[in-house]
Amino acid sequence: MRALVTICVFCFSLSVQAAALRCQGLFGAMTMKIAAVQFEITGNKKYPDFIAQFESHIIEAKKNNAELVLFPELITVDLMPHVEGQETEILKSIADSVTPKFFSRVQELAKKHEVAILGGTSPRFLNNKIVNTAILAFADGKTIYQDKIFPTPDEVIWGWQGGSTLKVFNAPWGKTAILICYDCEFPKLSDIIAKEKPEVILVPSMTGSEQGFHRVRWTAQARAIEHFAYVVHTGTVMTRKDAPPGHWLHYGQASFLGPQEAALTKITVEGEKLKPSIIYDTLDFSALRAGREKAGIYPAREQEKRQTPIFVGHE
Repeated sequence: MRALVTICVFCFSLSVQAAALRCQGLFGAMTMKIAAVQFEITGNKKYPDFIAQFESHIIEAKKNNAELVLFPELITVDLMPHVEGQETEILKSIADSVTPKFFSRVQELAKKHEVAILGGTSPRFLNNKIVNTAILAFADGKTIYQDKIFPTPDEVIWGWQGGSTLKVFNAPWGKTAILICYDCEFPKLSDIIAKEKPEVILVPSMTGSEQGFHRVRWTAQARAIEHFAYVVHTGTVMTRKDAPPGHWLHYGQASFLGPQEAALTKITVEGEKLKPSIIYDTLDFSALRAGREKAGIYPAREQEKRQTPIFVGHE
């Protein structure tokens, strides 16, 4: 039997400026424009070219007044050569020699372009094991790391381990959580963050099939309804029909999802499937907070309010 995973919820302090705005009643009226990048994977890319592509998306997003740029899961697999049967060792090399300098570069770019960047995820060594980690860097130097809690079967084959801490944090725009791809599918994780009332859930993803994409996409929508929250989901894409040797297809599409409740009319914004691009949406947190106060359908709230225990019955 597998050992139980202990998952903690951490709350990080707001910046002084954001806290002051909230105290003045201004923070709740805030809107935020997010850029979700459908990042193309071709493989066999050199690191300088990869970083140039990465930064070009940030520059474009900044020109379009985005305040947060969201990249997909495992974008550093773009550095993998077109070689069969060596995925485990190649990904181990990325964790060892690429991820540290990539994460440092994400922090530098957040400061340089004065924008928050969720730089996707990359394998990294942590306490002598490899975990799949997302980095969210802010312009003021603050950085949040979120490890994927549940590794996929492929990640298990590669020898990766699951994380043990799920963070909920106060970002300048509001309370935020990151569910990395497969993690979005787990009711247990959704239940854990329910008491923290996240206002936006960020879902960087990498799926190798249309079926895998839909599993994450549909559960992302479920999380938006469940938590009466915004969910932003994006994935890697591959334009070729056949994956190169040592790679897999990347089936992705970005989407901005809302709770779909009359108190907050939120139409889903989606990118074009499998097309390298950036899509944008402006999230209105004032409307979200007001909607939560009036909402008739807010499952996470109703679950917390219920005092009567629920039992499983058998006929």
